[in-house]
Amino acid sequence: MNTLGQRCRNLRLLHKWTQEELANKIGVTKQVVSNWERNIARPEINHLISLAEVFDVTTDYLLCIAELNGQVLEQEDLNLIGKNITFLMEHFVSPLKKRYSK
Repeated sequence: MNTLGQRCRNLRLLHKWTQEELANKIGVTKQVVSNWERNIARPEINHLISLAEVFDVTTDYLLCIAELNGQVLEQEDLNLIGKNITFLMEHFVSPLKKRYSK
């Protein structure tokens, strides 16, 4: 089962970038990248979009919602997708709704 952190690390290594090089490309510190890769923290939405752009993948792929090349998802992956969607709803969608529903 992949996590956002594992995918981020694998893609960074595939591009032969250090954590510092990736951090510079998206405007964060290498410690932030390290925390993402170790699943200690998750990127904010703007950084998630930047990661997708520099890695040339979709945000769905990074969030483990989709696989590359149409591979079939396993139940563990689907459970992780549910957790990621819940996280996004709680931390991004709900605050935006509150802000703009006034």
